Amino acid sequence: MLGYTQSLNQIMVNFLTSSYRVIGKVNIGSSGLVGLLSNQTTSIVEASDVSMARIHEPRVLANKLQMVRMVKHGIVAVGVGRREDLGPQSIARGGFGRLTEYQVRCVTSSYEFEGVLEWAGRFNISAILSEGSNIFIPLYNVKLRAIRYPDLSMESPAMVVNRRKIDIITQLVED
Repeated sequence: MLGYTQSLNQIMVNFLTSSYRVIGKVNIGSSGLVGLLSNQTTSIVEASDVSMARIHEPRVLANKLQMVRMVKHGIVAVGVGRREDLGPQSIARGGFGRLTEYQVRCVTSSYEFEGVLEWAGRFNISAILSEGSNIFIPLYNVKLRAIRYPDLSMESPAMVVNRRKIDIITQLVED
């Protein structure tokens, strides 16, 4: 049989929606998590061996399921255990160029994120929120806190945030 075969790796991820935290495993190919989430041929992401908790009760297990399918546009953010799980740098950041690290704070209707944004060029909010085809923006060394439910907080070496869910993004300037 002729054709292309892509090897899949399974990684643990933390999905955050506006109402649930979903921890499970996803299969990613060589393009990593960003490639999976940016794949425009499907609007669904499948996770297996899933544990779910409501964001207002982060320490209470709501469901334990074999498989969950989530609509990509409903995902606010996804945290991973290793930076490499996001995929090759050219895919994760949406292109090539000299990178500058910016310490940023992003706010959605449910969460606050602080982390490092690697961006080619100057800090331009319009470009960050609209350029390229990736829906998700990668952040590194992220600290997350739920706005209404301070019991939900987490840290992640790498996370992608749905840029369509971002209400505020600002560069944090060190004094």
